[in-house]
Amino acid sequence: MAFPESLKTLQAELIDARRRYEDVLRVTADREVATLFLEMVEHRMRAERQIREILGAAGADDEAPGSFLSFVQRAVANMRASVAGTGLESLPAFVNDEAQILLAYNNAIDECKPYRAITDVLESQRAALIGMIVKMDHTRFEETEPRGGTAVESLH
Repeated sequence: MAFPESLKTLQAELIDARRRYEDVLRVTADREVATLFLEMVEHRMRAERQIREILGAAGADDEAPGSFLSFVQRAVANMRASVAGTGLESLPAFVNDEAQILLAYNNAIDECKPYRAITDVLESQRAALIGMIVKMDHTRFEETEPRGGTAVESLH
């Protein structure tokens, strides 16, 4: 079975994002951010494992090291952390980064439609990610602004 390239692209995006969260976890002193980012790392690890299993079962090369741009993106994330901090004020940038991953999920789901079992896994992962994004966004607003419109309301 040949898999769409979008599935491997999604896998690379997940690996890259996990590494960015791990980088910030090494330097943040904010417990709330650390808790959220640990959850994101756990989500990524589960999703990566499931995609690796799907690719492996199909005989595809399931060893995705992440993307070449990962090094650049991690450097930017580290610079952002040193300038803007790693507290709640950093969450909007991470919420925005997650939009790219949602697009990668959408592409993979669209291209894998003939394989219902695979799209079920991807849709479940995507729903969990949306829940995490909402949690991240609401945490930021609970601490900094009165409840109201948030950046992720359009996800629903």
